[in-house]
Amino acid sequence: MATQSPAHSAQSTSAKRIHPLRIISIIAVILLLLFCVVSLVVDYLILSQSFTRSYVPNRSTITRYEDFSDSYAREPLTFMSGENMLQGYLYMSKTGDTSTVKGLIVFCHGIGSWHQDYLAILLKLVDDGWLVFGYDATGSGESEGATVGSMSQSALDAHAALNFIEAQDRFAQMPVFVIGHSWGGYAAAAVLNFNHNIQGVVSLSGYSEPMGIIMEQAVSSMGSLVQVEYPFIWCANRFIAGDKCDLSAVAGINSCTTPVLVVHAAHDKVISATGAAIYAQQNRITNPNVSYYLFTDEGRDGHNSYFISESAHAYIVQKQEELYALCDEYDPDRDGVASDPAKQAEYDTLLDEFYAGINKSQANVPNPELISLLCDFLNSNLS
Repeated sequence: MATQSPAHSAQSTSAKRIHPLRIISIIAVILLLLFCVVSLVVDYLILSQSFTRSYVPNRSTITRYEDFSDSYAREPLTFMSGENMLQGYLYMSKTGDTSTVKGLIVFCHGIGSWHQDYLAILLKLVDDGWLVFGYDATGSGESEGATVGSMSQSALDAHAALNFIEAQDRFAQMPVFVIGHSWGGYAAAAVLNFNHNIQGVVSLSGYSEPMGIIMEQAVSSMGSLVQVEYPFIWCANRFIAGDKCDLSAVAGINSCTTPVLVVHAAHDKVISATGAAIYAQQNRITNPNVSYYLFTDEGRDGHNSYFISESAHAYIVQKQEELYALCDEYDPDRDGVASDPAKQAEYDTLLDEFYAGINKSQANVPNPELISLLCDFLNSNLS
């Protein structure tokens, strides 16, 4: 019977042995794959939670249509955006006569709100002779949708709204303008990618690209190290938003010569005027008919604080101080919950009384500077 020599046996044992560097490499690859999978799943879950449905609050300092119904008429209109029915309203003078209007304004609201949050401003445009179509975007206000979709969904809703408008004979001879704020400010510019017949666009505090604002807010909340997650966040956004995940407002502006007014505020803490904002992309914008305006007045230089007048701002500050005093007694953690059920019931009653006592007309006086800016742009681009 043949036997292996000691030398041959040693060689066989050595051949079966895995080199330590190879083991380290395998472990590193496994850890890297695990990191990628975990990152993608976590980023997807976090991003999905950012797009939950927006509900109308029970308590608010903002005017609603019922506050204006004696002076203005409106007509309900619905249209489809993807699988969801969106609710909109056509706002006009009390007579309901639209034969002499200058044109039609389509308004796109911000994320976490609905179009009626902007009625005090929109009705000033009705006063100036315009017909205004305000609608609630996907997952917002009175419209359908389990979520608001994504950071690019607002542009798809604007596209659907314009398709609906263009299919109506009664609007065929009207010049159409698009105005939007924040999520809607992005939409107003990004919808230019779809080649609608738009006379002009006003973007108020809009961001330039979905990933730009997603990363800006991620860095703001979690620090600069989150930038290593960019590929996974992009993939998560692609899963959520589909092939329009990178729809760009700047690309839309540059795709045409449509007049565009880009408005921002110097100390916007939601969309930085020097970061993700369209306003910050001036060196990338080639459309020759784009103009820019920056609000800088202290106290009215935030994401939407420039919407209201100086007197309205002073009134709101006063009411905020009163509300803070109420919270200090019942809700020191500012989480909407009192220390026990009995105090919670008392707290809820006091909150209802507090909001009922607010003079909404005084709190929502539009900023005349903004109204003048909008009207001047609209009227100068009618021809």
